[in-house]
Amino acid sequence: TNGYGGMYCNESSPKITNCIFDNNVAYFFWMSGGGGMYNNGSSPTLTDCTFTNNSAGYDNYGGGGGMYNDNSSPTLTNCSFIGNISLGSGNQAGGGAIYNLVSNPTIINCSFTGNSYQGDAAYAGGGAIRNGSSSNPTINNCSFTENSYQGDASSFGGGGMYNDQTSNPTVTNCTFTNNTSNADGGGIYNFCYVKNSLANCTFIGNTASFSGGGVAGNGNFTSSTFVDNVANDFGGGIYGNSGTVTDCSFTNNTATNGGGGLYGR
Repeated sequence: TNGYGGMYCNESSPKITNCIFDNNVAYFFWMSGGGGMYNNGSSPTLTDCTFTNNSAGYDNYGGGGGMYNDNSSPTLTNCSFIGNISLGSGNQAGGGAIYNLVSNPTIINCSFTGNSYQGDAAYAGGGAIRNGSSSNPTINNCSFTENSYQGDASSFGGGGMYNDQTSNPTVTNCTFTNNTSNADGGGIYNFCYVKNSLANCTFIGNTASFSGGGVAGNGNFTSSTFVDNVANDFGGGIYGNSGTVTDCSFTNNTATNGGGGLYGR
């Protein structure tokens, strides 16, 4: 029932170093994912690995062009995800680079460049990373550049990252630059009750066709910078209705209908 691409880890914890996953495809039916790697109940350690031009997804829960984590806790250090694509249709697709489902990965010093979600699924999101149900990743010192959500404009969005309502990611010392969403959340989209912890992060030149050029949704933001982000509706820097904003700066952000820097609804 699943489609797996380059590597499948089933209840295993291999150490993978200096490897390249390129042009692999996972494209089948229900829960097709992991064009480059699919982890099921696994905790692999990846160091200095590159995932390029992998693709995944077809039907429900499809996605993770580079990697799909199901009940897994991989550790990724100094890895790159470039040009990976999620093509999911149906329901709950996304994560051009990584899709996490009930998973707690640790992602350190990694880069995400030019990854995308391209499909028509309902409840889709995450050009680079989708954190699905009950996922609590730790993401530190990572860069998100020119990733995009190109799905149904009436769905969720998140050019760089999408966080499901039962996920609680911790994001520190990360940069989100020139990511785009044709829905909400140019950099990040936090669905419903999510209040992700975000500290010492920088959002520059991200764009949302609707609200939240930098971030859409609730969150706790500390010592972060928002510069030149654009929303074609509300909240150029941040769009949300609850959470905390502490020691943050907002410069030259714009929103067509209000709240160039910050819009609370």
